[in-house]
Amino acid sequence: MRLESFGNVLLLCCSAARRHSYLIFRKRVPYLVKNSLFKNHFFVIMNMSPFNAHLQIIDKTIGPKVRERNTYVNLREKFVTWLIKEMRRVDPVFNKLCIGLSAFPGNSEWNGDCKPNEFEVICILEFPFPVHIGLDNDRPGFVHLDMYDVLNKMAIEDKWDDTFILLSTLVDFHTAYLRRQELHNWISQVIEKALMTAHIFGYEVNYKNYQEAHVLTIYEGHNLMKVIKIDFRPVIKFGKVNWMQARSKTLLKTDYYYNWYAFPIESSMPMPNRTHDYTFLLSNPMAENELLWSKEKLKIVFRLICSLRFRYVLHGIRDYMITNAMLWMLKSKSMEFVNSRPLEDLLIYMLTSLCNFFQERNMPSFWVQNWNLLEMLERKDVADYVKDLQIVCNQLSSYPKQPQLSFARTSKHFCIR
Repeated sequence: MRLESFGNVLLLCCSAARRHSYLIFRKRVPYLVKNSLFKNHFFVIMNMSPFNAHLQIIDKTIGPKVRERNTYVNLREKFVTWLIKEMRRVDPVFNKLCIGLSAFPGNSEWNGDCKPNEFEVICILEFPFPVHIGLDNDRPGFVHLDMYDVLNKMAIEDKWDDTFILLSTLVDFHTAYLRRQELHNWISQVIEKALMTAHIFGYEVNYKNYQEAHVLTIYEGHNLMKVIKIDFRPVIKFGKVNWMQARSKTLLKTDYYYNWYAFPIESSMPMPNRTHDYTFLLSNPMAENELLWSKEKLKIVFRLICSLRFRYVLHGIRDYMITNAMLWMLKSKSMEFVNSRPLEDLLIYMLTSLCNFFQERNMPSFWVQNWNLLEMLERKDVADYVKDLQIVCNQLSSYPKQPQLSFARTSKHFCIR
């Protein structure tokens, strides 16, 4: 069934069926209930506005296909367990620094950006001594890792000799900053060594190192139909730092301040070059997953905004900016607001918030004082984004009041692949 016609049928559910067309609609139910997309939402949709119902359908279309994805999970878990074990075996330094895999999946695991057989694996590295984490004030949202103290402490302990030698090749000679690309190059070498024995354990693996991405395509045995793709991401874990903004304990648990990741991701802002090679994206997956992504409605809102971003080519609005805006929503509106409001209200609230941030050309970081996450964007781009966001906000804000709203009119605002 085409999405447009299916959306129109649901519109009948939301309006006519609630009044006098129950008998007409009833004839279609046996057929439609067979459709899994409709089956899960049939009774709920009857009490929704057409706009809310259409948003649910769009999300089911762009969101992860859980049932299909589950067919690949066992292969993913089996291969990743083997890969980490082999990486530890072939490289003693990796074995010392690797503390395991993140318990919190990356956004791509559920935001609809990947196919059912595509996964993201976050490998956590932690140094034995505290790293000095400095803010990149030229690129709000990014940090530098100063390894000077770490190297000095390693130099006086024999058990860290091999780690000291390796890290000496990964840091800048003048600043002692960890170099992002050198870290990736080392991880790439470890992966390649580990994969040399893959065929013995029944895996055929195609590995590509795309500068800052480690992508592995895995075939189980000679079954070319059973294939998964893994985006392997190393991160550096660090604890509490003195520049972190403290928040109310009713919102943030103490543990959040001790579970930070530095992702070796290049900033989109190339200048000034003096710090460009050392930028790491600041992230707190524990806080984001427990505060935001454990709530299904917020995951849906995030997916819808990402889809809308692709539709209107607003690529400067990064994932971490949307996440930041959602954290501000929780602070100002509380979790009760999220739980009690329908999906359409949350989406409109978030789009309005983003529009306001861009109008003011100021999106304060939720975590770091005096950080404006929009500083990296050109003024012209910000002005263009404001125009597009205002148009979208005005149109979508009018949709909850339209009882005859069609699915086609709603879906035109989203990128449905």
